[in-house]
Amino acid sequence: MSRQAPLVTVLIPVFNAEETLAASLSSILNQTYRNLEILLINDGSTDGSDALIHTFTDKRIRYIVNPDNIKLPATLNKGLNLAKGKYICRMDADDLSFPERIEKQVRFMEENPNIGVSGTWMQMRVSGRTVRFPITHDEIRTAMIVRCPLAHPSVILRKRVLEESGLTYNTEFPSAQDFDLWQRLSLITQLANIPEVLLEYNNHTGQISNKLKDQQNQFSDKIRLRAIQPVSAALNDSEKRVYLNFLNKKSPESITDFQDTAQVLKKLFELNQATGAFPVSQFNRQYGRLWFTLMDGVDGLSFRHLRLFLSHPLGKSPNVHRSEQIKLIFKVIKLRR
Repeated sequence: MSRQAPLVTVLIPVFNAEETLAASLSSILNQTYRNLEILLINDGSTDGSDALIHTFTDKRIRYIVNPDNIKLPATLNKGLNLAKGKYICRMDADDLSFPERIEKQVRFMEENPNIGVSGTWMQMRVSGRTVRFPITHDEIRTAMIVRCPLAHPSVILRKRVLEESGLTYNTEFPSAQDFDLWQRLSLITQLANIPEVLLEYNNHTGQISNKLKDQQNQFSDKIRLRAIQPVSAALNDSEKRVYLNFLNKKSPESITDFQDTAQVLKKLFELNQATGAFPVSQFNRQYGRLWFTLMDGVDGLSFRHLRLFLSHPLGKSPNVHRSEQIKLIFKVIKLRR
């Protein structure tokens, strides 16, 4: 890292976060990296968030209040425009950053000027489980065909990349706006994840409603179709519906539905092998586990299902252990007795 530590803007949107904000903000104030601009944007909170923020006197805090609730994507874009730092670190008002998080992320970005966006692994607060994300750009780009491979509150962005590209959060995406931005940025810059847990993620803020889940899936579907465009252009509308049902883990209702899914996945497998759009081994790993999960969850498993599964190219995915395949075979035998 250069002798003059670059300024880092930590962007924290706030909405009704009085119960968690103090701990979250303190985890940023106590970072080993000191050259920070902590940009808090209160998006129309109706609880005690405003009063709580005023109890903090650290001069690095820059506090902005939206006159009205403009929602998360617009608030984030406001923060991107106001940020003065060379880098912008994202942080949510209910998560905790480990003390060396920003220091390690800035060092990584300074040593890798080709990287425009990077994240970290994270620990789930309730279970203590470690969530590991793909590390390299190719791994991340390939993972996007299935899921969002960067944890939003762990991300650091190179502001110059945003300024030169003009890319921002899509305000038409009330959810999955981070996934959308990462996918678009992946086309113009390199992405990475530091393989170290540097964030504690609060996953105990209430169960997500079915309505919100459906909304998230709807917007994620648009992004995943866009991410796989290099090989999905040959799919018709019916095949795209089958493909999205597969990604959203909707169990086939009949053997015909299962056959349709197998055919669509085989088509994508063969197109990727022919075009080289994604690294073949990584492409197969992404789908192999989902293919196994789909098979394992089918109601009324039969030997026809098993034959389709085992004969499929994805049935040999390195992401599925041999022992799991054997258990699946015995499961079918037991059900068919």
